[in-house]
Amino acid sequence: MFHPLTTAAAELPIPDATAWGRFRAYWLGLTISTIGDSFTLVALPIAAYSVSRSSVLVGLVDMMEILSGVLLGSFLGIIADRSDSRTVMFWSDAVRAVMLLGIAAMAYTGSWNEWTILALAFGLGTLRAFHDGAESSMLSVIIPPNREMQAFARVSSAESISRLVGPFIGGITLELGLWVAFGVDAMTFVVASIIIATLPRQRMSSERGGHSSIRAEFAEAVDAMRERPTYLALVGVGAFGNLAGLTMGGLFVPFATEVLDLESVGIGFGLLLAVAGLGGVTANWVSNRQETHDPRSAGLAMAGVAAFVLVTGLVPSLVTSIIGMFVMGGGIAYWQANY
Repeated sequence: MFHPLTTAAAELPIPDATAWGRFRAYWLGLTISTIGDSFTLVALPIAAYSVSRSSVLVGLVDMMEILSGVLLGSFLGIIADRSDSRTVMFWSDAVRAVMLLGIAAMAYTGSWNEWTILALAFGLGTLRAFHDGAESSMLSVIIPPNREMQAFARVSSAESISRLVGPFIGGITLELGLWVAFGVDAMTFVVASIIIATLPRQRMSSERGGHSSIRAEFAEAVDAMRERPTYLALVGVGAFGNLAGLTMGGLFVPFATEVLDLESVGIGFGLLLAVAGLGGVTANWVSNRQETHDPRSAGLAMAGVAAFVLVTGLVPSLVTSIIGMFVMGGGIAYWQANY
């Protein structure tokens, strides 16, 4: 049974073999849910375009997930840090499953509109930020100290698998209908929440006197950012870079429909996103072999993304689109690793 969110988590020591077994179960759930996320990554922009035939709405839908993190990420991170991580992660996944099942039902009946899709995008982004805020705390409990590198390599591999496999499979699934893609993603969150339910709770301290209120802690975090203008600028630049990348990716839906005139937009867009994922995996491979971060080369990478996206627009074809998506995925991943 899950207990209400409380404060001051203190981890219980767990034998290495047990902890590693629990981590492997968590990693399996993570891999399944991240692949499922790719289904929604493909389906959501296509859903937005099918509802309104508006490129503006597609861009807004992509923006909503980033906007939710920018507006609420710090606040949700503080709540997650002060709460039992298993409870936060379980309910984040469970609520996302319900939301996706709801949008799948709307897609099946055709009862959705622009506002429901925008609300879904914002809600998914908010819950992702809440979930991710608790994830690092949970990993510190279930990863044995002597296997940290191996564990984080597996986490990275889950992301790589989802980038390469998920979008293409999601595009194929769209041939059965948008509701199927959303439904499959919902089921992956059900699986993930069940696995999380098997993980250990954190022992919650009953002593609250030594901890400031959430409001005070949030105000302290804001003041700290204000006192560090360089850090604040980096946060803003990073958010803008992520926003630009996601928006460009989603806008390939109307591009594939109206310009490339692809027979199957779902498979075509899924393939393009998989190519972007391949670019991201390649860029991460390069970044992992760097001794230090290189912000200047990160800026050049984003300039390269802009140039190739411009070329794709000026000389539209499937070949230039594939090259452009590879460069975009690689450039954004390199940017995130080095800015």
